[in-house]
Amino acid sequence: MKEKYKLPHIFLIILDCGRQDRLSCYSYKKHTSPNIDKIAEEATIYKNAISVSPWTLPSHASIFTGTYVSTHKTDFGNETLNESFITIAEALREFGYYTIGISSNVWISQRTNLNKGFNFFKNVNVPPFFEKKPPSFLKKFLNICHNFYWNYYYEKKYDKGAHHANRLLKKIILKTYKEKPLFVFVNYLECHLPYKPPLQFRYQFIEPNYKHLTNKVNQDAYVYMTGKVAMGELDFMILNALYDAEVKYLDHKVGELFDFIKNLNIIDNTIFIITSDHGENIGEHNLMAHQFSVHNTLLKTPLIIRYPSLFPKATYVDQYVQSIDLFKTLVEVLNIKNSYLSEQLQGKVLLPECLKNNENIAYAEYLVPATHLIKKRFPDVDLSQFSSTYRAIFLDQYKYIDSDKENRLYDLTNDPYEKKDIISHNPEIATMMKTKINEIRKSLTLNEKPRNEEKYALDGEIKKALENLGYF
Repeated sequence: MKEKYKLPHIFLIILDCGRQDRLSCYSYKKHTSPNIDKIAEEATIYKNAISVSPWTLPSHASIFTGTYVSTHKTDFGNETLNESFITIAEALREFGYYTIGISSNVWISQRTNLNKGFNFFKNVNVPPFFEKKPPSFLKKFLNICHNFYWNYYYEKKYDKGAHHANRLLKKIILKTYKEKPLFVFVNYLECHLPYKPPLQFRYQFIEPNYKHLTNKVNQDAYVYMTGKVAMGELDFMILNALYDAEVKYLDHKVGELFDFIKNLNIIDNTIFIITSDHGENIGEHNLMAHQFSVHNTLLKTPLIIRYPSLFPKATYVDQYVQSIDLFKTLVEVLNIKNSYLSEQLQGKVLLPECLKNNENIAYAEYLVPATHLIKKRFPDVDLSQFSSTYRAIFLDQYKYIDSDKENRLYDLTNDPYEKKDIISHNPEIATMMKTKINEIRKSLTLNEKPRNEEKYALDGEIKKALENLGYF
């Protein structure tokens, strides 16, 4: 039985916390991504893909709406996406797609309204009884059972959700791919703290003499950043080895999904996108995890698009591109006509020929410092060093960071790891970059919508899952 359509399938793969510089196809010296490397050989690879936000919720809201954080305002204190935005899933469903959303991160759920537009949506780390809301006494008992199962069986045997996600995806795809074109979104959480790669991958990047330390190294970001625990070079060597092992395992699961699509003989009619919502600090800039920073360790993401008829094979693109560009690109490729979308979308089209005449610029925001996450645990700690908003602009070789504390300027060509602030020696460049930021901020206010007035309390089970990830 042949497919009943001509539109391409679309797979949007998010490697949550996935750093660009840890993939072999981005010149990482360790062999962490053999499957993604093979996909990249048949794809267009974007060397300067920049996330619009350094953490999950606003970043995903931007990917789903094609707008900057200042516009959609989904962030700490406003955790629910405003209903007035058309999401990428809604637009594609209206265009004839069957939309499938599989998430391992509890920030992407019905409680944040990021399930909007999916025909089928499942957060694999939220128990099924969460949505059905059984009586509180029964729910409490089920929560205990779920936590025991998850912490003492599932995660030790498998992972943070990729195994379940792939198994579920295969079942749904088999049932639907011949009837309608598919839009499949999947968020894989394996690269998120705490790093607990499956045993067959855990020790691939660590020296044998240090294997015994993998269960002892501190993985609590806030304990480290508040100075409660001192960490040295050996600690971060171990953490980096565990992170690389998570990348290697996740590469295995991406390859498994890609091979499954290939075996269905639909891969050449599939737009296959691999990217991440943000990166991760692993000791860089005296930080861990992905808050309180807009350094490239958090903002520079992989972006690989395989669809040879439009995106040339083994082609590297140097221009700055952003996560908000994906929605607009799909609208252009599919020739979707929607006047409301035309007004909403703030990105650009990622087709290489469309980028040639664009200004080489990118913009990112960290607007709500998550100091409350630390204050709850350590009420007596001085948090002034973390209490700042950040805006970053990339223009050609320069990056300018505007914050409440101090402004900084980097020459990324000569200082890709942002170790030397050159603002005092280049005041004219800094002034020009500051002007660019103000122009962007002004343009965003013209399209902004009010913060969502409808509030959803985060369920106790959701809060528990977020606590395990370092939130709340």
